Amino acid sequence: MMKIKTLASILIFSVFLAACGQAKATETDIASGVFTAVAQTLTAQYTPVTPSATPALATVTPTETVSNQTSTVFVTPTPMQVTSSANSCLGSLFVSDVTIPDNTPVVVGTSFTKTWSLKNSGTCPWTSSFKLKFVSGTQMNGNTTAVGSAVAAGNNVNVSVTMTAPSTAGTYTGWWRLINDKNEFFGTYIYVTIVATSSPTGTVTPTTMYSATPTITPIYIVVTATPAPTGTPTSTSEPGSTGG
Repeated sequence: MMKIKTLASILIFSVFLAACGQAKATETDIASGVFTAVAQTLTAQYTPVTPSATPALATVTPTETVSNQTSTVFVTPTPMQVTSSANSCLGSLFVSDVTIPDNTPVVVGTSFTKTWSLKNSGTCPWTSSFKLKFVSGTQMNGNTTAVGSAVAAGNNVNVSVTMTAPSTAGTYTGWWRLINDKNEFFGTYIYVTIVATSSPTGTVTPTTMYSATPTITPIYIVVTATPAPTGTPTSTSEPGSTGG
């Protein structure tokens, strides 16, 4: 009977120890679970901040400002190819525009005289019968004009042609060339270019400007002082009188 009680007591005590051990394990598991939950919560609440990429700078393309003003474009004529049918000893070169330089404005219908300076670049002289003749472009009523005098090799001469500006405004060019006494072309091509306008170009007359500050001319007055006589006057007695 005592063995049975003892065995029962041992069994009950063992169960109690097992129950206590299980309770302790459960508390440990609960604490561990709590810590794990807290860690997971913190992890869920923490959102790592990823640095944003540096924004690319916008490229500014400069815009071109277009002016409303209209500009006159002057076109320089292309030189014509020089071919000569005359004696190879004849030659000419352009020296300068004496009058009516390129793109000179001329009122429509107005006459003008174009003068070129030319050089005899050949080895033969020019005679007075050599002429300047229209070749192509706008003739502007210009006629074939004689050189007018003999020109030795290496010398210069001025040749003039009277023309008239066309009746319509615009830019006009006429090409000219020398011919010999046999009507054969030789030497360089020369040209005249004008801008026919509907109204004359205004001329600015300078105006004399007067200063707002008047100019004061000093006037000097010279005063000459006559000094008073000094000394004691001397008494003069009448003849026959006596002193008192």
